[in-house]
Formats: sequence, C-alpha cells, structure tokens
Amino acid sequence: EGSGQGGTGSGSEDLGSVLAGGAPRRFIFVGGKGGVGKTTTAASLAVRLAKSGRRTLVVSTDPAHSLGDALALTLRGEPTAVCLEGLS
Repeated sequence: EGSGQGGTGSGSEDLGSVLAGGAPRRFIFVGGKGGVGKTTTAASLAVRLAKSGRRTLVVSTDPAHSLGDALALTLRGEPTAVCLEGLS
C-alpha cells in the first residue's frame, strides 16, 4: 500500500505530517538540480519539524545566502538559533 515513497500507506497525509509524526529519523537530505526548490524545501521541513518539537539542524553547503533568506536571518557560517515565531 502507499506510494512506495516511504509514506504511511494512508495516502491522505501531507509530507510534513508524515515526517513530524512518523518514526524517529536521524537525517533528511534534500537534493536535486539547481533551481528546483531545495533550499525552500529544506527550510520548510526544518520549520515544520521544529514546530512539532523535534530538535532540528539545517546545514547548507551553498555559498549563496538563500537559506538565510528563507529563514529571514543573516547567517555567518556558525550555528544560529532560529526564532520560530512568525515562520509558517
């Protein structure tokens, strides 16, 4: 049952709900070609998981500042706490 993509089999839950409520995961990698939304997806997943109470770390190897832009932060190459208030 399910999509074969690691879902729960119900087919009715969105990805954020599955990840936030599913089995514990250690790592989620977001990859793909340039311009497909990797940074936006990674930032959205991180916010969703953090808001659900999961300890969350987002790491970017992209020298562009898009992750900081997505999280409304100035990132400086060191760990930075993210205030979730106002992020959806």
